[in-house]
Amino acid sequence: MCRSSFFVEEFRPGEGCQGVECVTVKIDNNTVMIRDTKTGDILNFSYDEWNTFLNGVKAGEFDI
Repeated sequence: MCRSSFFVEEFRPGEGCQGVECVTVKIDNNTVMIRDTKTGDILNFSYDEWNTFLNGVKAGEFDI
C-alpha cells in the first residue's frame, strides 16, 4: 500500500454516513484513526493492524 496516497488531514465520514452516529477516519503518516462521532472516542491503529483488519473483513472472518 502506498501510504502517502491515503493521507487524510481531517476526519472524514464514510460514504453511507447520514447523521451524527457515524464513524470517521483520519490517516496520517503512521496511524489510521477511527472516531465514533457520537462519543468522540478515537481508536488508533498501525498500518499493519489496519490492513490485517481489512483483510479479515474481506475474507469474511467477522460476523457483521
